[in-house]
Amino acid sequence: MENIKRKTKQPDNTALRTALWRALHVQADDKPYIIEDEIGFHLIKPEKGWQEQPDMKYTKRLRASIVARGSTFQ
Repeated sequence: MENIKRKTKQPDNTALRTALWRALHVQADDKPYIIEDEIGFHLIKPEKGWQEQPDMKYTKRLRASIVARGSTFQ
């Protein structure tokens, strides 16, 4: 029997960022939320200070547009 090595696929970076933007939307923005989704946050388990990454510092308005755009595919 041939020894088969399986590659572990890494999540797409865009998917990771979208999940974190969704979580930040719930954690930082006021209600009503466009979508209340923190599942990706719990799966990713980002390091402390993840909200301070440059791509997480978008304005509320821009973050809302990203969250809204991503929610159309559910």
